[in-house]
Amino acid sequence: MARAPREDQLQLLDVAQLDAQLARLRSDNEKHPLRAEVGDYMNMVAAKALELTNAKKALEEATAALEAASAKTGELSDIVKAKKERLNAGVGMDSRELMTLQSEIDTNEEMLDAAYEAEFEALEISESQEKEIAGLEAEQKVLNEKIVSGRSELEEAIEEIEREASDIRAERDALYEPLAESLKKEYERSMERGGLSVIALHRNGETSGGVQLSPIEVNYIKNAEPDEIHISDDYQCIVVLLDS
Repeated sequence: MARAPREDQLQLLDVAQLDAQLARLRSDNEKHPLRAEVGDYMNMVAAKALELTNAKKALEEATAALEAASAKTGELSDIVKAKKERLNAGVGMDSRELMTLQSEIDTNEEMLDAAYEAEFEALEISESQEKEIAGLEAEQKVLNEKIVSGRSELEEAIEEIEREASDIRAERDALYEPLAESLKKEYERSMERGGLSVIALHRNGETSGGVQLSPIEVNYIKNAEPDEIHISDDYQCIVVLLDS
């Protein structure tokens, strides 16, 4: 049975409390809400980037369609203009040819009207895509600003946590280092197993760990040598008897 001075065992309870505080601070660091918040913003930026890529691709297609429509209206406009000039001149054409030319002009003008309409629709689509891109870029800018701000806040919060942890760690080490090696070995072994590492046992049988020891075990600890290190059979943790 391992042994350690009773004073060391009582001091180990203080060490355990400080270790619990360090564990909470590590959890606060790892699970800080700003980490999730910044992560969400980053995911949103990535999603906006994909939307932006698709919108720019759509704008390229709309621009190409607009250019094609503009070229078509320009071509038909030139044809109508040329034919009207021939009609107005009337040189070398009889009445039948003039009527045929007028019919062609009417047909070309109908085609030109349709081309103008297609060009206008292509222009509307192009402008709509430009507005969508501008909106996405604005949203992306806001999200990036939130990321920068969130990271700054997170860094400040983490620095505060680390400062607090450093102070507690220094206090903890000062208490832990002088302890008997046998006690430190048992404590480290208990910590490796997870769960409870050390609990205090009051004279009335209650424990600080929220667990219940058997009356037989409680009675044994009360009557054991003060420097005996007791490891609970049920919880595999160190049990330190208090004076009260």
